[in-house]
Amino acid sequence: MGLKHITLILALAVLLAGCSSHEYGGGRYDSQQRHKQEITTPGKKLVALKERLNLTDEQVQKMKPVLEEEYRQLKSLQNEGGNFKDISKKKSDIDWEVYKQLNKILTEKQMYDYLKYAEEQRNNQRPSFSNGPGGGPGRGGMPGGGPGGGPGGGMF
Repeated sequence: MGLKHITLILALAVLLAGCSSHEYGGGRYDSQQRHKQEITTPGKKLVALKERLNLTDEQVQKMKPVLEEEYRQLKSLQNEGGNFKDISKKKSDIDWEVYKQLNKILTEKQMYDYLKYAEEQRNNQRPSFSNGPGGGPGRGGMPGGGPGGGPGGGMF
């Protein structure tokens, strides 16, 4: 199996992990939570990725419309509100489309590094429920541990 296949499998695993980590919320995704998660603008994302992935000018030009469309879709999704599980599914669908398009632009190593970057960004944007209703120390929290509820201590 080539590195390209391994990279695609890794991308799918990252997406599935992102979906499953968001399954704990079944309620509405309120505006306060939405506004906590700032969406990185395409310009800022391109600057970071150009340096991190050593992108050529040609790659930057090809990525720009992909990241602009991703940003437009994420902003629209952010403004929709709704069920957290549904929003997480739509976000994963957007991510998958971006990965497929970037896979045509980036080298195998760059794609691997992009997936690591995307996972770091996802981890930095997960909402914290430790101070929410019933989520303080020793009260409630997620089943099986996690913030505010039993063993685990960490986010997941």
